[in-house]
Amino acid sequence: MSPEATTWLIAVALACFLVVTVGGLRWQGVLHSRADSAHRFTPARLTTGVCAAPLRRFTVDQAHRAMQLHIDCIITECPRKQHAYNVLVEEGHVRPDAGRTR
Repeated sequence: MSPEATTWLIAVALACFLVVTVGGLRWQGVLHSRADSAHRFTPARLTTGVCAAPLRRFTVDQAHRAMQLHIDCIITECPRKQHAYNVLVEEGHVRPDAGRTR
């Protein structure tokens, strides 16, 4: 096989790998998109553990990361985001708005 054909074969294989990997992560709900309402909280996400409440209390850094990862989740329906929010409130990193209902 010529070097040019080998290069094309590797490029196509890499492209296929990336498409399958990224598509799989989006399907599992790992990648979030603000514009994509399909990634809002769903019972399937809760049962797969993506939105499940953590087994141990988050550190402040973990809570910040969870809030970022679950930005599209509704706080009243996502136990993980609710836990992260509570940790940040308790540690003084978030001050709840008294006039806002969650």
